[in-house]
Amino acid sequence: SQVFMVQWLARSGTIAPPWWSAARDLWLRRFWKESDHLAGTMYTMQSKMTAIPVKVIPKDMSDRKAVEDAAMMTDVVNDSPGFGAGWVDVYGKFVEDITGLDNGGFIEVIGAGPKDGPIIGMPVSLAHLDGLRCQRTGNATFPVIYGDMDGKRYKLHYSRVMFSAQMPSPIAEMLGVGFCSISRCLGVAQNLLDIVIFKQEKLGSRPHRKI
Repeated sequence: SQVFMVQWLARSGTIAPPWWSAARDLWLRRFWKESDHLAGTMYTMQSKMTAIPVKVIPKDMSDRKAVEDAAMMTDVVNDSPGFGAGWVDVYGKFVEDITGLDNGGFIEVIGAGPKDGPIIGMPVSLAHLDGLRCQRTGNATFPVIYGDMDGKRYKLHYSRVMFSAQMPSPIAEMLGVGFCSISRCLGVAQNLLDIVIFKQEKLGSRPHRKI
């Protein structure tokens, strides 16, 4: 009976896979969407962070050319990311990943030159990379491998990718994988979710579940 109980709980999705694994991040991404408390908190975090204005400031405000270049770069940073979707779109997705995935958030820096080599010239845009599709390598030249939806894997030169995680692990083998906000409050969030489900079952809005 004890084995049956453990198997039932595992199937119910209430037990997170151990830290760290890609399966855990996949579970975390699903879990916070099922919790009203976490979903509301995630939206608040994204709203606050994306509301911070982005502006390029020239080193010398008296230099007209520098001021014009800074204004031009401000427009590029705000309008071009996400293939025209804009900075808010890309940064909002980054905030969601860094808050909700232990692997963290990843952004591709777009510029000229071969995709598996350094950027040639000035970067022209930014694009969000799904944190679940990014593999850390620990290689200084190619720190990230991205698994695209076409099934192919692309190694990214360090000049073409930016990434970060909350509370990056000091364990060398973890390559900077962290412990995100959702991971840090799993117990409390699960307890609140259980209370909501229990009340719904008692009030009749969902069927009773019994062991």
